[in-house]
Amino acid sequence: MSFAGVTEAGLSGIYAAGTQLATASHNISNASLEGYHRQVVVLTPREPQLRNGFFVGNGVDVQTVQRVFDSFIDQQLRDASADTAFLDTLELQTGQVDAALSSDQASLLPTVQSFFTALSAVAASPTSTPARQLVISNGSVMADRFASLQDRLNSIRRGVEDGISSAVSDLNSFALQLAKINDLVQQSALDTRGLPAADLLDQRDTLVNKISGLVNASVVYRADGSATVSVADGRALVEGNAARPIGASFNPEFPAEKVITVTVGDTTTFLRDSAITGGRIGALLEVRNKTLNFADGQLGRIAVAITSAINVQHQRGFDQNGVGGARLFQDQTDIGTATPSARNNINSTAVLAGAIVDASQLTGLYYGFDFDGTTWRITSSDGRFVAPTITPGDPADPERPDPAKTYYEFEGLRIAMSGVAVAGDHFDLRPTAGLAGGMVLNSDIAKNPRLIAASSSSDPRATGDGNNAQAMADIQRSTGAIGGANTLAEGYSQLASTVGVQAASAKTRNAAQTALVQQLKSQQQAVSGINLDEEAANLLRYQQAYQASSKLIALAGRLLDSILAIN
Repeated sequence: MSFAGVTEAGLSGIYAAGTQLATASHNISNASLEGYHRQVVVLTPREPQLRNGFFVGNGVDVQTVQRVFDSFIDQQLRDASADTAFLDTLELQTGQVDAALSSDQASLLPTVQSFFTALSAVAASPTSTPARQLVISNGSVMADRFASLQDRLNSIRRGVEDGISSAVSDLNSFALQLAKINDLVQQSALDTRGLPAADLLDQRDTLVNKISGLVNASVVYRADGSATVSVADGRALVEGNAARPIGASFNPEFPAEKVITVTVGDTTTFLRDSAITGGRIGALLEVRNKTLNFADGQLGRIAVAITSAINVQHQRGFDQNGVGGARLFQDQTDIGTATPSARNNINSTAVLAGAIVDASQLTGLYYGFDFDGTTWRITSSDGRFVAPTITPGDPADPERPDPAKTYYEFEGLRIAMSGVAVAGDHFDLRPTAGLAGGMVLNSDIAKNPRLIAASSSSDPRATGDGNNAQAMADIQRSTGAIGGANTLAEGYSQLASTVGVQAASAKTRNAAQTALVQQLKSQQQAVSGINLDEEAANLLRYQQAYQASSKLIALAGRLLDSILAIN
């Protein structure tokens, strides 16, 4: 090797050791940064020089700086972390619904029990004004408790809807950031002959992980290092340096709810909730559709079952004036007109109107009506196909008098369909949702306890007859008011128990998932994490290499000086 060769080898060693020192320092500086992968310098020997039939080494080249990365472990960790984000949200939200229904302070059962106990007291002492006043007082307290529970469910629902909007906003922000990082990754790959900057790849993966924590996503990595991310049912969210944001719009059928939308040009598509199954958004949709909607429907079912059964029995009795009883609670049997779905054909004039005809047969479920061009297909929210009794309108039929309508009866409901339907038309019906908030005592009876129809006799002289009050009190122990399988208390306990099981399941699953994530993080850190002791040792080693290479240059200079000093 010539003096120039020694110098070149020394310079290459200085450059290599300096790069290693800088990389080790970079590792130490980013040791606590989430998503950072340890970086190492890849060195290769320079091409040797042929001298007199043999090769002499020529120093070292820095090939690249790359991150220590195991794609299999990182993919497992990404998937597990996305599941944890889903379960964290699911546990939190179902826990709120469970607490609303099962806490001692919020439970309906004590107020329901007090109301029926007051009716029993009137049955025992039908002329007692204080006893009658207690029925009114306890009835109002029970109605207030139903309304309070409904308000709490509505509050949780608003929080869920706000959470969906916030999560969609975060998702779009991450998508835009990823598109920009993709552009930088592509540029760095061009600048370095296909080897993108390790730090940019870390930023890319961190954003991919954040997106996966919000919604079920699939990721494809291109040869240039950019990431293509598709979400939900395969919609491209990020492709190269382009992001296609999604939206959270009001559901045209139920304005209190948000639906996920994708807009291309002037066309907006409503994504099915079932297509979004992961991340925080998927959890919020699941809580809304499976837990909140179930609780809302079942609570309304119990409320209308109580008021309907009491009203029917109260109207069979007579008040202290010998007059037949009116409804004790305001009527809630008219469930109004359903708004057509945004999926309905613009030429459709179909209208759906419903009423509760037998509260004891209500299921508390929701129903979807879909027109196939010939008939309406009805499915319940638990996945069943419902076979209704179909009756054309007849002016001679007082319950179905309109000949322009067709009446569908099923599970305690009578649905009147009118207008002209077009294939593909859809309606959503939630017959008992929100009814718990509408339980109100008859204002006339609330002002005058004499109007409580406690007697089974119309004779005002039969003041000691409390038979009808007893019949109303017996409703509490009867299974007839709510489907024939459970008493009212058992129906509410079943509701609270079902939600409690969902909350407990989410908590158990989340605990197991958290343990799995910790295990995978340990594996990932063992491969890609920063060991500060190791990096400190590397600093010393690279420092010595730097100093040794410096001495090579100094040595080459002294040797050259010695030769030049020869006379």
